[in-house]
This record gives sequence, structure tokens and C-alpha cells, in this order.
Amino acid sequence: MKSELKNYYKSICEDLDYSFYVKRAIIKQLKRNINEFIETSEKDITITDIYDRFGKPDEIIKSFDDNYLNSLKKKKKIFTIIIIGLAIVVIILIILIIFLFNHLGETITIE
Repeated sequence: MKSELKNYYKSICEDLDYSFYVKRAIIKQLKRNINEFIETSEKDITITDIYDRFGKPDEIIKSFDDNYLNSLKKKKKIFTIIIIGLAIVVIILIILIIFLFNHLGETITIE
């Protein structure tokens, strides 16, 4: 079982397209969850049980990729909203500055 789990983790880690630190965090959490599953189970766990409970390596990778893409989409949406908000503020400030300069120019007369 240990070698099967080692191969399981290895195949997941090899196909994940993330940085070393992200891969390490994912595998660490997965190992923790699997170890808890093994410890709390009343029967001997096989690799098939692991597949049934947590998914095959390609399913796990797809799940993380989907979650990562959803996260990126949310971040992109937030970033876009922030940029639009900043652009509106800048435009308002420019209009305000132009108005103030025009108004000051009318009130100050040089003779």
C-alpha cells in the first residue's frame, strides 16, 4: 500500500502545473486527508478505496485546475473592477482640477 500511495502522490505531483511550494502544499494536505481516512477506517484500505474516496490522479488534477481557474477569474474580475474604479476617480479629479483652474482664472484678473 505504501508504494501504491507513493506512486499516487508522485503521479499527482508530476502532472500539477504549479510551483514547487503549491505542489508541496497540495500533496501535504492530500496526505493528511488520506492518513486520516486510513486511521478512521474500520477496514483495510486499498488503493481502490483511495481512488473512490479522493479520486484518481487525473481527477484530482482536474479539480485543482478548475478551482485554480475559478480563483483566477475571480481575481481578474476584482482587478478589473478596481481599475475601472480608479479610472473613474482619476477622470473626476482631472475634471475637478480643470474646473478649478478655469474658475480661478476667471476670478483673478490682472490689471
